[in-house]
Amino acid sequence: MRCGCGGEEKVKNGLKNGKQNYLCKECGTQFTTDVYAVLVDKLAAVKMYLSGISLRAIAKKFKCSHVTIQNWIKQYKASISLV
Repeated sequence: MRCGCGGEEKVKNGLKNGKQNYLCKECGTQFTTDVYAVLVDKLAAVKMYLSGISLRAIAKKFKCSHVTIQNWIKQYKASISLV
């Protein structure tokens, strides 16, 4: 299991909603074992947006705010502009 930054060095950092919480030693991010599920959801939302689905429709599918979807898209754009 890795952090979203790709780091493999982690330490246990308590429980969150009954799940083990970890702290990445490389970037300082806290995450649970579901970090990959979040990344998959973000990528799916971006793909939906790129295929022409509205922000509000995507937000309804993922049960979150349309602003959250907009932020995911901004994060994706920032990550690909670094490459």
